[in-house]
Amino acid sequence: MAEVKNKKILLIGSGPSIIGQGAEFDYSGTQAAKELKALGHEVVVLNSNPASILTDSTTADEIYIEAMTLENVISIVRKEKINAVLGNFGGQTALNMVLEMDKKDVFNRYNLELLSHPIHTIKKAEDREMFRDLLDSIGEPYVESQIITTAQQAKQAKTTLGLPLIVRPAFTLGGTGGGRCKTDEDYQEIVKQGLALSPLNQCLVERDISGLKEIEFEMIRDKTGAILPVCTLENFDPVGIHTGDSIVFTPAQTITHEQEMMLETSAIKIVDALGIIGSCNVQFALNPLTNQYYVIEVNPRVSRSSALASKVSDYPIASVAAQLSVGMTLSEIKQPHSKEKNYVACKMPRFPFDKFKKGDRRLGTQMKSTGEIMAFGRTLEECMYKGLASLELNDVDFKGYSDYDLLSNIEQGSDDRIYQMIELLRRGGSVEELSIRTSIDLKLIESLQKMVKKQAYYEATTPQFAAINEKTFYSFASDSKAGKKKQSNKKVIVVIGSGPIRIGQGMEFDTSSVQAVQSIQEQGYEAVIINNNPATVSTDKDIADRLYFEPLTPKHVLDVLNYEQPEGVIVQFGGQTAINLVETLSDHNIKILGTQADQMNRAEDRESFEKLLRKLNIKQPEAHIAHNQEDYLSLADRLNYPVLIRPSFVIGGASMKIIKTKEDYLVEHSELSFNKPVLIDRYISGIELDLDVISDGKNILIPGLMEHIEKSGVHSGDSMAVYPSVSLDETRQQEIVDISRKIARELKIKGLMNIQMIVQDQEIYVIEVNPRASRTIPFISKASGIDVSKLATRIAMGECLDKDYGLIKAQAGIHIKAPIFSFSKLRSVDTYLGPEMKSTGEIMSSAPTLEKALFKAFLSSGYTFKETGSVLLTIADKDKDEMLHLAKTIESLDYDLLASKNTHNYLKEHGIKSQLISKWDESNHDMKWAIESLDLNFIVNTVSDETKSFSDGFLIRRTAVEKGVPLFTSIDTARALVKVLESRSSKPWKLGGQ
Repeated sequence: MAEVKNKKILLIGSGPSIIGQGAEFDYSGTQAAKELKALGHEVVVLNSNPASILTDSTTADEIYIEAMTLENVISIVRKEKINAVLGNFGGQTALNMVLEMDKKDVFNRYNLELLSHPIHTIKKAEDREMFRDLLDSIGEPYVESQIITTAQQAKQAKTTLGLPLIVRPAFTLGGTGGGRCKTDEDYQEIVKQGLALSPLNQCLVERDISGLKEIEFEMIRDKTGAILPVCTLENFDPVGIHTGDSIVFTPAQTITHEQEMMLETSAIKIVDALGIIGSCNVQFALNPLTNQYYVIEVNPRVSRSSALASKVSDYPIASVAAQLSVGMTLSEIKQPHSKEKNYVACKMPRFPFDKFKKGDRRLGTQMKSTGEIMAFGRTLEECMYKGLASLELNDVDFKGYSDYDLLSNIEQGSDDRIYQMIELLRRGGSVEELSIRTSIDLKLIESLQKMVKKQAYYEATTPQFAAINEKTFYSFASDSKAGKKKQSNKKVIVVIGSGPIRIGQGMEFDTSSVQAVQSIQEQGYEAVIINNNPATVSTDKDIADRLYFEPLTPKHVLDVLNYEQPEGVIVQFGGQTAINLVETLSDHNIKILGTQADQMNRAEDRESFEKLLRKLNIKQPEAHIAHNQEDYLSLADRLNYPVLIRPSFVIGGASMKIIKTKEDYLVEHSELSFNKPVLIDRYISGIELDLDVISDGKNILIPGLMEHIEKSGVHSGDSMAVYPSVSLDETRQQEIVDISRKIARELKIKGLMNIQMIVQDQEIYVIEVNPRASRTIPFISKASGIDVSKLATRIAMGECLDKDYGLIKAQAGIHIKAPIFSFSKLRSVDTYLGPEMKSTGEIMSSAPTLEKALFKAFLSSGYTFKETGSVLLTIADKDKDEMLHLAKTIESLDYDLLASKNTHNYLKEHGIKSQLISKWDESNHDMKWAIESLDLNFIVNTVSDETKSFSDGFLIRRTAVEKGVPLFTSIDTARALVKVLESRSSKPWKLGGQ
């Protein structure tokens, strides 16, 4: 197609946050949309993620928050009269969509121009065999390897290459399905999974060169062939650990200038041969002793590293790549670029193992981290000190381990290896021995040793501040007297960000922070943000008037505040990270805008909150408070099980658990910290509600009620939420408004609070109040049409609501927020859902009816609807009565029912046919056989209180994840899916009504 000057561009987003594909793509997509609009093009966004800035109405001309399917792409193309498509700003999701569009001839059928990289470029970079052929053609070295598409070919590859091996599936993100294989058993398992998860059923099996140095380049090329190497990144960990899970430094710290130029020259050759238009990432393995290098791979799109590289190099990669995609050249763009910097920057990954303590913490080629931080310093050791402080992992402690155990442990890459190395260095451990055992460069370990020695100095020094650009600053330790900030005519308000993305505190909080900054600026103030997440929109230099890339610790935040001397600080939008700083800010007489510290404490402290509800005569579950282990253990015989344990001052349900027996209760105390009161309350099963409340201390505005599909007991972040509520009558809704008003007035809430309630037998119980923005704010804002964060910011700064709005009348349609999980990346993690959050992201669906909204929600979650097949039921005794109607409906839809022994017998007693499937390893036709061999539509697995049952369930749940079979641990979620299947059923209708 001839190039169109005024384009109407469909920008394909990356969908929900998952491990390997997170906020980085929201940042790059948002930058691209802004740049393309500024150039005069119309931009239409397709993305299923409500938590992102990319799906804000102001980002593009039209926004579609819909499932990332080819059918939706074609529908939008036709409806919006799209003439160009941009697919390299949405991670692997968007890239795979572009390839599917090409395969189905969509570009030709609808006369569409593909912007940025041509199809053949994407294929040559992503298809392992084509990429290897390209490297051969230009004389670039790669690791000895073989392409496989079958188990037989895998066997031959192992014989030829020999163990250990690395398996890399084609067209997957974050190393999904791949891994290092040291044994035959590992190899067979990883190959099986890799072939299943690759869209091409193709894997590259290569000789394991783990231990070599890994170096990356962020590259840009335009249509004329002009190439710019933007940034060189050196990995702390050697080859064998996914670069997303490694600490990364820039500029490169240990390689020579000649080695860097050698690799850069190779990168330029590869990028040119591929015909890249826009940006890409090139990864190398290097033996620094011999200068032998190997090309690992190229990502032909804006990558996870692009956001980091943009901010550290002060070169907006996504913005420039967007301009190149519509035909501009590097010489026309004239974006200044310099590799010379007076600072060192590092990226450090944030892992979810504080949530998944029993997960496999070993690191390999499949990514496991959920987020990252970036830190700046004048030296490498200062940069590492600030990076570790930014991770907010203050309770990591290896003092009780022997030298022998620590030295053995560090030979295997893990999320906490660096902390074990630090402990060894504190004890005077040999840097040479650490380098030999870890294959980490000696120079890097020497810098880590310097950091250990200088830590007290860094913590005691009042820093100076230096500029990365005119709007972005970082602190560095100096014995010189701290400088003074240049004064402005405007008053300054500081917003404290939420730090690295982790389970329970995701990009939703960054989105709210960005909107708070915009609201502050709209009121005529200067907005300053403190944050350390390189992947997010809030750390784009174009957002705030000033940005400080700093750890969100009391010391570093106070250093910035002392330097800035703001009018006030807003903590409501930074999640629990910002709330946990409130006491420090208050102690230092820093003015907190909005709800005050003492009132926040009343809501966050379980004991104070329990007293508050009693004072207001608001129902709450029967509860007990434990201040220490003695209190906790003394309650064991007095409790009415099951009970729910709720620590104070946590987010994402951290350490919350349903305890079903006295024995479990007694074991649990070793997992708890009693620094703050722990609440033990009676577990109530009922309809759970989430509501966000804007209050000025007197009047309130509730944008909407969100009703959970799952009953209480599943964390709100892991539950499907429906807006507006579909079960509550007007009387109950008014009672909820009255309760919310009482709490808002008592706590003198100014800005936002989130309330969670349970309705059981028409009685309303309050279970929790968070005196801040919650993770539901972006969703409810988009569903209700109210800019919640912006309005709440104005209230926090002193504005009042003009009246008491109560509950706002619901918008048309039904809107659903559904959780997305990353269990396939986290082996050994149980997928059973409970009161501690496990999801990494979310999707949103909207439709005129509940059934249609549910259908779209399951579609966005990756569920494939099939007309035939089987459903496996393995149901705990306590849930069997509730399951009966579900089983009858499934049977009426002509699906084959399979069931475990007790479930099978129960169904038989009630006249429902099912095929008996034996327990794990009890016969040839056991649960493992059923999941791996049969065409299962989905599995419903609920557990009893018995340990054996729970462990059998774990094997079922993990095998389902590895095989990609949808599995529900809640009857309620399964019922919602069956409701959709029933509404879509085209079963023949016999005359007479059957």
